[in-house]
Amino acid sequence: MNVVFVGRGKVARALHAKLSQTQHRSRLVASRGRVPAIAGDVDLVVLCVRDDAIEAAARRLAERPLRAAVIHVAGAQGPEALAPLTGRCAGVGRAHPLASFASNRVHPDLRGVSWRVDGERVAVSRARALVLALGGLPRRWPGVTPAAYHAAAALVANGAAALAAAGRQVLVGAGAPPRDVDPALGALLRTVAENLTRLGLPRALTGPIRRGDADAVASHLQALERQPKEIKELYRACAVAQLGLARALGEARPGALAEVARVLRAAGRVRPRRNPSTR
Repeated sequence: MNVVFVGRGKVARALHAKLSQTQHRSRLVASRGRVPAIAGDVDLVVLCVRDDAIEAAARRLAERPLRAAVIHVAGAQGPEALAPLTGRCAGVGRAHPLASFASNRVHPDLRGVSWRVDGERVAVSRARALVLALGGLPRRWPGVTPAAYHAAAALVANGAAALAAAGRQVLVGAGAPPRDVDPALGALLRTVAENLTRLGLPRALTGPIRRGDADAVASHLQALERQPKEIKELYRACAVAQLGLARALGEARPGALAEVARVLRAAGRVRPRRNPSTR
């Protein structure tokens, strides 16, 4: 295929760089409030613009008929965002990669990445070809609402970064050399991802809650007393979410997970402030 990526941001640069290493032709063009004329030999136009700019870009592209199919890569919007192009191109669609794009220069490995692909037939066919060329896995997932889908992606991708930031603060506060912490936590997250990919849930869960070790959880909470309260609350929320996984595994001794739950409930109680006049 001959593919044009519209945009100069992290996603556009990464997809263009990766596709340029395949047999497909790839070109990167800036949007900057306008969409350039698309040549007649282009098979697929990929809009890698901000979510709030997709519809305007579609209107500009619709000013002249296109031989190409047009897709966007936003997770929170469906193919309907390209409605102005309906009947004015070979087909419209969406192909959203479940991947994290954090830099204009350092691109993620897209092999094995799932992409949610939907839309009109020709657009879906060409989007699938793009995804497969990048080593990805095209998924249809009909019936999944865009907002819920995007929330799940944000919870895992952006939430993992927030968890790493909290872990970094705790480690540095405990005396770990700051320069070592990010690579160490990155490697830890990589092994979690490998466990999730190879073993699935709930078996990817590890740690004291899987074992039902209430004493370890209590010691963690005590150690976090010196940290800002939002870090302790984050630990507690994540620990509560692990209980269901641990129950499904069934490895903890009888009553152990109930004790962990009691420790977590106690940590969540807000102690009333003493009235200074009664001291």
